[in-house]
Amino acid sequence: MEAEMVELSGANYVPVTPETFFEQSYSPSTYVLTVSFINPWQPALGTSTSYTIRIKTWDQYNILTPRYHYVFITVKLNKAPYLKPVNTINFNLGSIKVPSTFTTSFMKTEFIDEEGDNIIVTCNDRKLLGGAGTPATWTTATETAGKITIAGVLPGDNAWAGNYEFKCTVEDQF
Repeated sequence: MEAEMVELSGANYVPVTPETFFEQSYSPSTYVLTVSFINPWQPALGTSTSYTIRIKTWDQYNILTPRYHYVFITVKLNKAPYLKPVNTINFNLGSIKVPSTFTTSFMKTEFIDEEGDNIIVTCNDRKLLGGAGTPATWTTATETAGKITIAGVLPGDNAWAGNYEFKCTVEDQF
């Protein structure tokens, strides 16, 4: 068994140079052919791209007359998740005195992914603004059951007084 990318030319399918994201593997012991599209090119907004895979099968009795099976694949644009239009997340923590604790949280359900992909939120960039942007190592960002919580205990030193920036990245698994 083998697979190849083809395109329709006139009334026939002809092989084309496979895209870099096209992979295949065959296990002779189980007779399983695996065809994968790993991170295919994203089509332009509002469009899709179609591909045709031809799978060729044969055995020792029909090597010269194989059978062909076709798989048609359409790659649609994978859009990034976004904040639901009716939701706003308020990250203004107001004034916090040195030393004290703070906490703020939001739910991953505040975001939507049109394709239904798993949403991933990371909040690794937490820093004191101004100067060298000192990392706020005394803060944590955790996720529990879809709830993202940013918390910390402000050190008892006025050197940590100032404005802070907490950046979170919202993406899907693709």
